[in-house]
Amino acid sequence: MEAQLKLAGLIERAYENFGKLGAKLMTMGACISRMEQLKIRWAEFEAAHKRLEEDSDVGPDDPYFKEDKYDKTYEAFLMNLGLFQDRLLKVKAETLRLGTQPAADGIVNDMDVNRTKLPAIVIGDFSGDIQDWVRFRDTFREMVIERSNLPNIFKMNYLRSYVVT
Repeated sequence: MEAQLKLAGLIERAYENFGKLGAKLMTMGACISRMEQLKIRWAEFEAAHKRLEEDSDVGPDDPYFKEDKYDKTYEAFLMNLGLFQDRLLKVKAETLRLGTQPAADGIVNDMDVNRTKLPAIVIGDFSGDIQDWVRFRDTFREMVIERSNLPNIFKMNYLRSYVVT
């Protein structure tokens, strides 16, 4: 039980601890590593939770079950995973912004639209769920709509590729 509660604490404080690194160390690689570690810890937590449910020595009156620790930890897992994804998108956007040079913008504007492959921009798919809309809208606006070097047809194709039907 003690190991389970310790694991829950690590999951609940994952992004908070990541923030202690400081902005310079909160890189794309560090963010991805922390997200992977968070997913691994969640899988361990879930497996241990199933074992606790089957353990005859641990009853429903145990504080772990009474305080609904599983659901609280699950919500913390989802929240932290979302924060890591938001941070990753922000770092990617900053990287793209720093990598775009004025000369390159002119070249992109002059390209033949019919023969051009869309550059890779990573944005989570929009499933149509209203709870996903605000995050998708803001990210899409920042990474696609506000890029003046992209022709409107590219912007439309990006939108079509991210909306799940």
